[in-house]
Amino acid sequence: MDGDPTRRDRRRWSCRERFLGGAGGGEGIRPAIVRSWTRSRQRGVPPDDTPEVPALDFDPEQRLLRLALPVLDRLADQVQDVDMTVILTDARGLVLDRRAGSAGLRRGLDRVYLAPGHLYAEATVGTNGIGTAAEEGQPAWVIGSEHYVEWLRWLSCAGVPIRDPITGRIEGILDLTCRLRDTSPLMLPFVREGVRQIQEQLYRDASDADRALLDRFIAVARRTRRPVVAVNPQTVISNLAAARLLEPADHAHLWSQIGGALVAGIRGPGQVHLSKGMVANVRCAAVDPDRPERGAVLELDLEGRTQGQRSGRCSAIVPPPPGRSPAWRRVVQLAAELARSPLPVAITGEPGSGKLELARYLHDLAGGQGPFTVLDAALARVEGGARWSARVRERLAQAGGSLVLRHLDLLPRAGLRVLDAILEAAGGAPGPRLVATITSPSGEGGRTDLPLGDRFAAVVHVPALRERREDVPEIIPALIRRHARPPGPRCSEDVVRVLSRGEWPGNVRELEGVIKRVLTRRGSGEITLHDLPAEYLQVPSRRLSAIEQAERAAILQAMERAGGNKSQAAAMLGIGRATLYRKLKELGLGQA
Repeated sequence: MDGDPTRRDRRRWSCRERFLGGAGGGEGIRPAIVRSWTRSRQRGVPPDDTPEVPALDFDPEQRLLRLALPVLDRLADQVQDVDMTVILTDARGLVLDRRAGSAGLRRGLDRVYLAPGHLYAEATVGTNGIGTAAEEGQPAWVIGSEHYVEWLRWLSCAGVPIRDPITGRIEGILDLTCRLRDTSPLMLPFVREGVRQIQEQLYRDASDADRALLDRFIAVARRTRRPVVAVNPQTVISNLAAARLLEPADHAHLWSQIGGALVAGIRGPGQVHLSKGMVANVRCAAVDPDRPERGAVLELDLEGRTQGQRSGRCSAIVPPPPGRSPAWRRVVQLAAELARSPLPVAITGEPGSGKLELARYLHDLAGGQGPFTVLDAALARVEGGARWSARVRERLAQAGGSLVLRHLDLLPRAGLRVLDAILEAAGGAPGPRLVATITSPSGEGGRTDLPLGDRFAAVVHVPALRERREDVPEIIPALIRRHARPPGPRCSEDVVRVLSRGEWPGNVRELEGVIKRVLTRRGSGEITLHDLPAEYLQVPSRRLSAIEQAERAAILQAMERAGGNKSQAAAMLGIGRATLYRKLKELGLGQA
């Protein structure tokens, strides 16, 4: 390191100015810092203005803080004479404790809100030792002008993630911060040692069951390169191969299958279905056969499927739309049976429940040959019935593929008569597979009048999302893959758990809207509860009626359009602000 930190920082400042001005890609700057600058710019962090640093509540008795206190005391004593500050945060970057440092340094840190209760995530204050360590999942040393925000240029900070020694999950960040002129090459080794001590405390505090699970996991993982995952009701441990393969949604699903089998005295299922559409053979080893609740270690084998694909036997395998509830499995099984014949099919379900996606799946199961054409009957009211009917007639004259008559229930009665005549004229001529999607009212359980019902050989009803909440953990990663730039962020288990409890009156479409909103703020790393819109952090305490579900959907839509402004949302809905607050409380949407 240059003996004069200030002189060397002038070179960093010049590189930062070129980066911000678009004249360079961060030449002369460490790659981890350039990646962080890029993320900070993509998230709209203001480089030259004072950023907004959120103040959040936290539990002062939480496990990490409680166990780290003795270590923080020792570290604070060691840096007392060098004017440095030891900082502990949670996994998001929320400051939990701050120790040592002169009165002048503490006042300076207060001015930049680097104090307990404030969130120092990269998305809020840009590149910094805390937030960047959390994003990268590895130690981050940010010196002077390597901070994205000019406001922090006078500081140097070294942050190291604190990982749970059992699960490997990041529990928090330990950071050492000082003035730029006091920068020392020993900062990072000092913090690493502190992290080691805190992780020892976490290991000692772990239950006997978790330690036994870890020991069995290590024994299995050492002898294989295959994905290995250890699960019990509270804990998931995985090697690198399994971490790349599994989504958070798979964790609970694996235990639901394995745990029940162990209790019944069975070694476990021979196969499991994973979120990414793959099927894995499973070798299961219980930690303690006499105490199934202590968990099991699973060795996953995908080789059988890979070999089948090489030989061509599995070339026609089509991953089903995400979901693993019994209700959804019945729908998927019925679609597989119907795909064997070209007979017309009607698909019913509430708005946003996934009818069109199921139609696409039916098309792919049938071989996916020919175009997948969607003609929305709602457009007949806009472009005229004659023009819409002509497009139907034209497509029916073309062989192969599928023709989806979307929202057939919206076609006027006169248009239905014309369509019936067109279908009658087409007769048995070779044409596309005919599929209609028909919207059933919320809460009707699939009961609906079926337009031209005698034209369809089978009817498939797509259940509402509230009737298959078990599917939410699998739908979430699929939506992230659809809308995020690869590799995209991952959802924390807390987020999956909260979203799985929702009523979802708007069904999958509403869930997709939430994921898209989250992705505008979180393009990488881990999606946490902090990233969720406030209204989705609350869930109703009781089952809502059909009318209440419709009210809840309308309020959520208005709140989204108003950017969370309740006065504007109330005006859009045509109700008073007091009425809106009352409805928010009644429908489990909170008042914050």
